[in-house]
Amino acid sequence: MASPYLVHILGCTWVRRFDLALVKEYMAGGDLRSLYQRQRLDVPTQLRIAKDIAMGLRHLHTLSLRHTRLSSSHVLVDLNGHAKLIGHGLDGSGDELFLGSERFRWIAPEVLHGECVTEAADVYAFGTLLWEMDQHDAPFAAYQDAQGWTSAQMMEKVRRNRRLPLPFSATCPHTMRDVALQCMSFDPRDRMSALDMSLRLDSLTINDDPCYSV
Repeated sequence: MASPYLVHILGCTWVRRFDLALVKEYMAGGDLRSLYQRQRLDVPTQLRIAKDIAMGLRHLHTLSLRHTRLSSSHVLVDLNGHAKLIGHGLDGSGDELFLGSERFRWIAPEVLHGECVTEAADVYAFGTLLWEMDQHDAPFAAYQDAQGWTSAQMMEKVRRNRRLPLPFSATCPHTMRDVALQCMSFDPRDRMSALDMSLRLDSLTINDDPCYSV
């Protein structure tokens, strides 16, 4: 399963039988969420990271594998600004996937309804990552704060609502915005595949986008 878009597992170690720890490739930039909290990501950086994430999902889906818990904490960035996925292949079933945590922000509505995690659910999570990089904030966090809702209340709104507000900035390239919105479609049948979204992003050059000028 080796890929330049997946964090390499170098080995494992343990002290007790059920206390296993993986030795992973070092990524000096840390995870994506910590990165955008430390510094503002310009549009070219966002696009480069988005393309890398899309290629990582494309590779997994080609092998009939799902990530199952894609979020900004499961995207690591190196010193050159390239991203790799981590945490792929973990069990995506059960309440631990989203209950008692903030994980619901990246989880597709149908999974919150109790359905199995599919490739389309990975694609939904990718759409939220595009929004997250544009806004430098966790999905739905600002809207939740404005409404005064708890995380449990916000999760229920995501589960039921087809059109929750996730506005993009004026500097977000139109293609990235359109890809994100289609990826976050309420109906999983309306979402594009990982292959399609990677091809769409690969075709985008910033200078060609009407909303962005150098």
